[in-house]
Amino acid sequence: MFENQGNVPFNQANLKRFALELGVDAPTFNYCLDTDKHLELVRAETRANTEKGVTSTPTFFINGQKIVGAQPYEQFERVINIFLKK
Repeated sequence: MFENQGNVPFNQANLKRFALELGVDAPTFNYCLDTDKHLELVRAETRANTEKGVTSTPTFFINGQKIVGAQPYEQFERVINIFLKK
């Protein structure tokens, strides 16, 4: 999906096509998408993450410390070691 970000709109037809191309079980995926089965959960998670200041993906939290964006292993190791020393 991220390969297509900005090139193709994420409407239902394209999401179904992406899922099919990725080998996702089409009937199950389509049911979830067509019925909004998990919509409230997604909205709740979105609200909670917005309140935490999440504005992009990926965003990670390690003991409350926010790490934004794809980071090298050493960045995670540094933050984890800071908390392990406390």
